[in-house]
Amino acid sequence: MKALIVGGGIAGLAAAIALHRAGHGSIVLERNAGSADDAGSWLQVASNGVGALHALGLGSAVPTLGVRSSWLQTFDSRGRRTAELPLGPQDEATATRSVKRADLYRLLRTDAERRGVTIITGTRVLSAADEGCQASVLTERHGRFTADIVIGADGIGSAVRRTLGSHGPDASRVTKKDVLAPVVSIGGTYTGSGLPETETGVTGALQFRFGRDCFLGTVRVDTSTVLWFANPRLRAVDGGERAAVSLSGPEWAVVLPRLVGRDALPVSALLAGSGDVDAWTSRTTPRPVLWGQGRIVLIGDAAHAIPPTAGQGASLALEDAVVLGSLAAGGVSATNLAVHLRDRRDRRVAAITRQGVRLDESKTLGPVGSLLRDRIILPGAAFKARMDHADAGGWMYRFTPAT
Repeated sequence: MKALIVGGGIAGLAAAIALHRAGHGSIVLERNAGSADDAGSWLQVASNGVGALHALGLGSAVPTLGVRSSWLQTFDSRGRRTAELPLGPQDEATATRSVKRADLYRLLRTDAERRGVTIITGTRVLSAADEGCQASVLTERHGRFTADIVIGADGIGSAVRRTLGSHGPDASRVTKKDVLAPVVSIGGTYTGSGLPETETGVTGALQFRFGRDCFLGTVRVDTSTVLWFANPRLRAVDGGERAAVSLSGPEWAVVLPRLVGRDALPVSALLAGSGDVDAWTSRTTPRPVLWGQGRIVLIGDAAHAIPPTAGQGASLALEDAVVLGSLAAGGVSATNLAVHLRDRRDRRVAAITRQGVRLDESKTLGPVGSLLRDRIILPGAAFKARMDHADAGGWMYRFTPAT
C-alpha cells in the first residue's frame, strides 16, 4: 500500500514511520517551504505518548527529549499547595516529559528520512478525493498526486477534512449552547536566575497555580529556564471577552499583572525574564470527531482537536499513528482503515477530550467553584492517587496499539 500523507508535522511524520514499519510506503506533503524545526513552543508528551514513541522504535531517544515531568503540583490563589498528582508511571523509560516541539519534530523527521520517506515541502494541498480504485490530492503548485490512500494529518484547518464536507458544524444550526467559551493562552520562556524554586518548583515539576482571575502553568527545565503559559479570565479584562481575544502578546504582558493582583502567581517575574510573549485563542465552536471515509483517513488535530492545555494533543497524534500502522500491518485494506481507526480510537479520544474540557473549565472559576476545587476536588484526587499508587495516573496514561 502506498500512502499520501498531507501534513509534515508530528502526526504526519509519525504516521510515515508507522507505515514504514508495517511495510508500506508513503510520501509526505508539507505546506511550509522550509522545515518546521523552530515551529511551536513547548508541549507535553504524556506517558501514553512516550509509549507511542517506544512503539515507533524511538524509545532510546526518549531520555534525550526535554525534561521528565512526572508530577503535577497545584496551588490556590494564596500560594498554598492543594494537591500533588502523578502524570502517569514514574519510571524513567515511560515518564511524562515536557519537550520543545522542535525537538520532537526533529526526532521524527530524522527517523522518517533515515527510512527513506519522501518529504516534499512547499506543497499546499487544495483538496483530496476518493476515486474508487485510488485516492488523490490536488496541490497548488505541484499538480495532482495519487496513491492507495490519503491521510490527512494537516491540523485543525485541514484541507483534507474540508473535502469530506465536515470541517465544522453548520453555522446556521449552531445554538448558544453549542458555542464554547474561548480560551486565550499566553506563553513564553523565562531565562535567568531571579526565580527561586519556591515560586516555580524544582526541575521537571509541572505546577498549576489557580488565581482568581488568572491561571498559570509552569515547568522548570533547568536552573535558569522556566517554560510557562497563562489563561486569564476574559470577563475580568477591560472591554470583556471581545476585547480580550484580540489582544497581542505584548499587550497581554501589560494586562496580566493587573489580573493577578495580590494573588501568589509569579507572572510579573516571568514576564520580566521572557523575550517574546505569544498569545493564541482556542476555537470557540465544537467540531465532531471524524476519522475519514473510504480511502481518506484523518489523524491528529485534523480528526479530533482537543483543548491545547489538556497536555494530550501530541500524545494522541502519536497514538493515532501507531494504531494506523498496526491496522495496516494487520492487513486492513485501504478502504477500511478509517472505519477500523474509528472503532479503535473513538471512545478513548472522546474520554480524554472530556478531561481536557473539564481542566479548562476549572481554571477560572468563581469564588464558590474555586473553593470546591481547591479544598475538596483536587485534594480528593491526590488522596485517591496515593491509594491507587500501583495505577499511577490511571487509564489515560496507558497505551498499547490495541487500545
